[in-house]
Amino acid sequence: QVPVNVTIPAGQASVQVTLPAVRDFVIDGTKTVSISATATGFETAAAQVDITDIDTAQVSLRAVSHGSEANLTDGKFEVRISGTAEFDIDVPYTWNGTAQSGIDYTALSGTVKILAGSSTTMIPVIVLNDDFAEYTETLRLTLGTPTVAGLTVNPAAKSAQILILDNDVAQEEAATRYI
Repeated sequence: QVPVNVTIPAGQASVQVTLPAVRDFVIDGTKTVSISATATGFETAAAQVDITDIDTAQVSLRAVSHGSEANLTDGKFEVRISGTAEFDIDVPYTWNGTAQSGIDYTALSGTVKILAGSSTTMIPVIVLNDDFAEYTETLRLTLGTPTVAGLTVNPAAKSAQILILDNDVAQEEAATRYI
């Protein structure tokens, strides 16, 4: 709490106001506090102070389910933070593998949002049914670095992989040889 009234002692030009920070065990990033002071016969003064969050948490990724062209089953990844966020958190990610965006699954955005008050969110992989006979294909996601102070990526769970199962059968044409 900031005091409502502050007295500047006689003969002094200023007074220091202390803002005690309270640890809340919530990832809430850096906060800016603005204070202004007015007094009759004096100019209004203002100051800003940044309060850096000391609470930390890690973001991790895991594969939840594989995808399949046979019944258009979507694949899923889960992103989890080890704490609770006071605001929405965007977590970047990249992907690679043998499955192709736009052919085997719909394009991914590269960012997932964990909503304020939540600790998990899903990244759905919407499977597309192509007409190509293929082997089972892979899709690997890797988390990027979040830009929120105190939030890091768990190095042991920064990457996960799902499979996309194919439903097409290769058609082999048998050549008949006549003598």
